[in-house]
Amino acid sequence: MIFQWFAGDFTKEGDLLDFINQYSKIPITPRARVKFKEYDWRLNE
Repeated sequence: MIFQWFAGDFTKEGDLLDFINQYSKIPITPRARVKFKEYDWRLNE
């Protein structure tokens, strides 16, 4: 969800997959479907 909430921070120079591919050893194809998981607020406790 962080990628969805703060999308503008991660997509200044391309889309989300461009951002992720900067750090991925295995390139993600542009045809990949992006899905977001619900954020678990209990992680902050």
